[in-house]
Amino acid sequence: MSNVRDEYEQKKTTYEALVKSLKSPLSVGTGNAPAKAHNFFYALGDHGDHIEEMTLAVTNTFEDEYPIAFRDGVQIRTAFLGALERKLLKSHGNVEYRPTSFCDGKRFLDMNQPGPDIFVTVCGPMNDEGYFNMGLSASLEYDFVSRFENEDGTKIVLEANSRMPHIMGIEEYGGHRFHISQIDHVIESNEPVIELPRQEASASDVEMAKHVTDLIEDGATLQFGFGALPDVVADNLKSRKNLSIHTEMVGDGCMELIKSGAVTNANKPEHKGITLAAFAWGTKDLYDWLERNEEVRLAPVMNVNFPPVLARQHKMTSINSILQLDLRGQATAHCLNGKTYSGLGGHFEHTFGAQLSPGGKSILCLRSCADLPSGRVSNILPRLPEGTAVTTPEFIIDWVVTEYGAAHLKWLSLKDRMKAIIEIAHPDFREELERDAASLPL
Repeated sequence: MSNVRDEYEQKKTTYEALVKSLKSPLSVGTGNAPAKAHNFFYALGDHGDHIEEMTLAVTNTFEDEYPIAFRDGVQIRTAFLGALERKLLKSHGNVEYRPTSFCDGKRFLDMNQPGPDIFVTVCGPMNDEGYFNMGLSASLEYDFVSRFENEDGTKIVLEANSRMPHIMGIEEYGGHRFHISQIDHVIESNEPVIELPRQEASASDVEMAKHVTDLIEDGATLQFGFGALPDVVADNLKSRKNLSIHTEMVGDGCMELIKSGAVTNANKPEHKGITLAAFAWGTKDLYDWLERNEEVRLAPVMNVNFPPVLARQHKMTSINSILQLDLRGQATAHCLNGKTYSGLGGHFEHTFGAQLSPGGKSILCLRSCADLPSGRVSNILPRLPEGTAVTTPEFIIDWVVTEYGAAHLKWLSLKDRMKAIIEIAHPDFREELERDAASLPL
């Protein structure tokens, strides 16, 4: 124990000292969701005036975070836009979007691509054996540290937060831990862990959730996306029996569904009795419940999202949202009116992978319309707007749900799927969509 404690003391530093030691140009990587090193980015702003050029690799960032991102000479690199990235695109244009599915992050590392100058992630405190529990995210952090721990050009830094919940892992996937020997620096903190506030469900969410619930069978294995809708669906499923959860993210809705007793994870081909996810993000209630909870484990994203992994699950059922749909059945979940709005994340992986499993299905949820200052517009369109990237191609799409019903588009001809899509459109736009469908080339 004394050896790892001595090594810890030698590697311990502060963010101020760390930032002052860095040189320009600087490239930075960080962890996902609650493992994102917020304090490091604030320290860059406070103590990094000598660094004239920076490239910050961040994803899905809240709007008011990181004043450093607005400084001249700072470039943002992202695979998933959040409020901050969208704001910067409008005000500064210093955002470089790289279309990348979640699992492709691991493939990128496997291709021996050069690492950033520094990688900083937030984890739990070190134990007597020299291990740091990875806390709320296993997404790519373990793979990243394993890939670059022996690279002279990349510093590996852990922020050891005493408030980070201790989350269980899977030994064969790395045990959800880092060792002191793998890192260059450690910084102690006692900050409240970043929470993801629960969103209030809209009337549309409630109606869509009813149709989604009708499609989910006893014994299904579930994947939930972000937002209020998955929480409503989870609440509706508390009367189901023998469910399993294999999902990219565990949130508060998943927690409440598990606590209801509807989830047994008994039908899993591996890791029976265990809910498996790549990261967890939600309220403090979720974090307290996850603390050393043996029934919930986190694993690297390739062990969760990879379609061949999803194909092994029993009745894998993915539930995700989309933003717009055209009459061919092409859906976008990451573009809005021809512009990138968010990112690919694990959307395609789960949409495709779920359908490969025995008895599996994909359910895409769409609000039928949007109320804009200029008036109500349909989110179901004859054609996706020019410039829109397709997240779910017409040959992959399975079930689509709106407030007005559920349409099973898989295997339908273009003519029949147009009819099925129009039937779940907002009533105000059905007649117009029927006219558009009649004039569209097949």
